[in-house]
Amino acid sequence: MNMPVNPRDFNDLVNENLRTNSRIIAEAFEKEHRNVMRDIRALVDANPDWGMLNFEQTPYVDAQNGQTYQMYEMTRDGYSMLVMGFTGKKAMDWKISLRLSGPCKCAS
Repeated sequence: MNMPVNPRDFNDLVNENLRTNSRIIAEAFEKEHRNVMRDIRALVDANPDWGMLNFEQTPYVDAQNGQTYQMYEMTRDGYSMLVMGFTGKKAMDWKISLRLSGPCKCAS
C-alpha cells in the first residue's frame, strides 16, 4: 500500500499572503474553471457575510485570446472550504494531507 500524499505537496497553491485564486485551484484539482466559479458562488450565497470576507471576484486577461474574464481570489479559509466540497483523487489527497499535518496550532 502506498503512503498518502505529503502535506507539503499542496503548499504552493497558496501564496505568502495566504491567498490563491480560482484559476490555480481549477488547474491543480483538474476542474473546469467555470465549475469552480459555480462552487464559489454557491459558498458565497450560502453565507454572504463569510463569503465576502473570503472570496473576491476580480478580472484577469487570458493570455491566449486577450479577453477579460472573471476569477475569484480567496483566502486560505475560502480555499479550504471550497476544496472540502471537491471529489476525485486530488481532492482526496488534499483532504488526507490535512489529516497528516496534524491539529491546528491556534493562538491561545
